Amino acid sequence: MIRIAAGIRIQNNHKDLSAINALLGDVDELVSRAGDGEPVVGPTENWASGGPFDRSALKDHTTSMSVADADGNLVCLTQSLGSPYGSGVMIPGTGVIMNNFLNWGDLAADSPNAISPGERLAMCLAPSITTRNGHGVLALGTPGSYGILQTTVQAMVGYFDYGFELQDAINMPRARLLDGAVLILKTG
Repeated sequence: MIRIAAGIRIQNNHKDLSAINALLGDVDELVSRAGDGEPVVGPTENWASGGPFDRSALKDHTTSMSVADADGNLVCLTQSLGSPYGSGVMIPGTGVIMNNFLNWGDLAADSPNAISPGERLAMCLAPSITTRNGHGVLALGTPGSYGILQTTVQAMVGYFDYGFELQDAINMPRARLLDGAVLILKTG
């Protein structure tokens, strides 16, 4: 299921989020696709088609923090450079290093991930606040490049569906499909 959803998302990077919601919103179709035995062709991560990938580049460039106050206000913030030292550009006098997320785009004009003026790129950062009856219940974010969209949901399932304590849901092993062929387990 992860491979199918990720592949659909990468191959159909519409700037209009309602188009993405339509593609991924038909759960019955996704489940049917997961059980049809047909291979999913194409990358599940933008960089996957570029050849061998150094997996050490996935470490230590993204941080997520969540906080709550006594009044029930929740904040979830995810910050990432994208790779070591981001773009290599620091804003003078601030110590702020700019990220390098333009590398997730594609220079081919006919690509669904084409870089064009005024448009946004697909982004994997997903700081999340979950509500119930209009009140904040959970703020949760994770580091991990394209794995963020996979591992955040798995931690939420552990918390909401299986009733784990939040730290236990965060610490449980989470599967990440790395390049359509490699499955890794992460904890913590």
